[in-house]
Amino acid sequence: MAPTREQHILDQGLLDAQLELWHHTFSYVKSMALKSALDLGIADAIHRHGGAATPSQIAATATLHPTKISCLRRLMRVLLVSGIFSVDHPRDDGVEGEAVYALTPASRLLDCSASVNMVHITKMLLHTNLVSPFSDLGNWFQHELPEPDLFKLKHGKNFWELADH
Repeated sequence: MAPTREQHILDQGLLDAQLELWHHTFSYVKSMALKSALDLGIADAIHRHGGAATPSQIAATATLHPTKISCLRRLMRVLLVSGIFSVDHPRDDGVEGEAVYALTPASRLLDCSASVNMVHITKMLLHTNLVSPFSDLGNWFQHELPEPDLFKLKHGKNFWELADH
């Protein structure tokens, strides 16, 4: 028996719902890719090459081991989809050349040498001490207010006590 139109709509709705859940489940990857770009100094490396650089140039300038260039390409794909960097694939005699990554308005704010940048605040907001308490949010909701706060539950200290260290 052929599926009915209603069954097709129901199946598509289920697929759309699953897709939505996958997007939410893996959304942390974008944040962690951004954190990695900051840790490696990718925006600074691209800036030092005049605002556009190949993976080899980035690896040579950033704090990246040369054997990780293929992994850098994967990291850059996540950052491209996120709009942090852009890419161009120049053609030489009709053959696509090596990718050249460039800064975008967002990644210009990740360049330490820029007079206006968000490097330090972004690093702080993506630091493990600040991010990890949110993995216990469900547990936190099971405790009576006002204690413990989310940070105290995870680290044994509230946010400000943690900041003092």
